[in-house]
Amino acid sequence: MSSQQPITTQTQALQILVGAINVAQSRGAFKIEEAARIAEAVNMFKPAEEQQKLPQIVEGAEEGEDSNDSGDKA
Repeated sequence: MSSQQPITTQTQALQILVGAINVAQSRGAFKIEEAARIAEAVNMFKPAEEQQKLPQIVEGAEEGEDSNDSGDKA
């Protein structure tokens, strides 16, 4: 992160905060649940066309579950 130029707009400030969040996550700072919630918040600031390109998170899906599973176990 560069501190050479002053932050003069809210957009610049938000970009810096999102960048810091991404750096922290890349260093393993957040649990998976926390990271998912943070990603949800960050995505609120992305343009609609960019959000459509993002993979959708299935609510309630747990690790190891197959979303195509009908629940019948044989």
